[in-house]
Amino acid sequence: MKRRFLATLLGVVAVMVLGAPAGAVPARSITITAGETVPVAGGGCASGATVEITLGAAHASGLVLASFPADGTGRFSRSVVIPSTDQPTASLVVTCAVPGGNTDIVYVADLSYRASSLALTGLKSTAPLVLAAFGLVALGLGMLMCGRLSRSAQGA
Repeated sequence: MKRRFLATLLGVVAVMVLGAPAGAVPARSITITAGETVPVAGGGCASGATVEITLGAAHASGLVLASFPADGTGRFSRSVVIPSTDQPTASLVVTCAVPGGNTDIVYVADLSYRASSLALTGLKSTAPLVLAAFGLVALGLGMLMCGRLSRSAQGA
């Protein structure tokens, strides 16, 4: 299941980046678990241009997950680990440096974090423990009553 999800994600990223007309920034919604490794591949960059993959906004306030040069044909491929965040959603932004010091945004994915399952910290059912506790209390009361009855019989 996870392998199929990653293959689909790679296909979506690659098709959207490679198939985007100039000036258009495709956006897809993807549900992901924090800590998951995501492959990102595409093209359309200048040969050797710096490719940045960021979580959040490009450059200004985004967290850079990877920065590397595109190959000689302007293609790129890298796997990144999606970190956890205090927000339920984030954006995965891929940019390429262009001549003149500017950058082109070549891909944006809106990430929704999948809730991770919490560790099991207790029993699924406490009924057996509650019944055992009531049984011990009843046993204790029975012993107490027997002790009082035997004392009162000895004293009479």
